[in-house]
Amino acid sequence: MRIFLAIAFFGGVFSPCLSRPYQQLPSDVMISDLREEVNNHDFELGQQKIQITYLENLLDEIHHSISELSSQKPETNKVSRMEESVKALKKDIKAFQKYAEEVSATLLEDQKQLQKQAREIEKQNKEIALFRKELKQLLGAFDIEVEEDDKIYQVKPGDSLGKIAIVHKTTIKKIKELNQLKKDQIIVGQKLKIPQ
Repeated sequence: MRIFLAIAFFGGVFSPCLSRPYQQLPSDVMISDLREEVNNHDFELGQQKIQITYLENLLDEIHHSISELSSQKPETNKVSRMEESVKALKKDIKAFQKYAEEVSATLLEDQKQLQKQAREIEKQNKEIALFRKELKQLLGAFDIEVEEDDKIYQVKPGDSLGKIAIVHKTTIKKIKELNQLKKDQIIVGQKLKIPQ
């Protein structure tokens, strides 16, 4: 009786889990969601191991009961039924072990996906930070503070820092320092302070 209850109980527990295939995670899933998914798989795998251990212990008890019954020369029908139950339980344990391996493989795949997503997010964050820095510099080029004695030049098509420096009898270095430019790149419409 105990065997059939265990089989019925564990069969009901595992059947919904076996029907759930691994799904490819969308790229916009947050890393915390991925970590939660991995933790859930980890917990589920732990539960499966506990249940497998329980079934193995139950199988040992059944073997022990069969040994005792065999030594007392019981009715052959009871022993054969017990042996059939043991075979069925062994089959279930193998199925549970297979499922535990599948869950473990899914967990490993999720961990790989998590690491891949983390690397992509880190790369995107670096690109966003660089873009923000360049955008800030670009916006700063259009909005400069002007003092009364500052000479301002608005960049025209075909201009370069070298041409502007020659026309205004100064150097590229001085123009860059005065305008806090890190690169030689300028754009049409940009306003530059010209050293006096």
